[in-house]
Amino acid sequence: MVIDKEVAAADAAVGDNIVSGHVQERVGYNRFLVACGLSGSTAVGDTIISVKVGGKEVDVIRNQETGLAITSSLMLATRAFVKSNTLVEAEVVDAANSNPIRVRLVFVP
Repeated sequence: MVIDKEVAAADAAVGDNIVSGHVQERVGYNRFLVACGLSGSTAVGDTIISVKVGGKEVDVIRNQETGLAITSSLMLATRAFVKSNTLVEAEVVDAANSNPIRVRLVFVP
């Protein structure tokens, strides 16, 4: 299962949960978050996202590439248990300057 969401820079202000409303944001079964990726913006490293499970930070990711493509080489390994019906968030810590950004969170049941 994957959360893969692209948002405009104007829709990704500091403090926003950019995966809000995604069908995989909260599900009725246990799973593991196994990888995270972030791309976009105008410069590498200028956007920071805090990945949270149940309100607790489990990873911090920076955009490793401009443009919206996320290849497997840009995915960072993560190992976080997500209990049934627990909210997963991707909160903006440092917003993109102007270009859209894309976040991808990968889960296994």
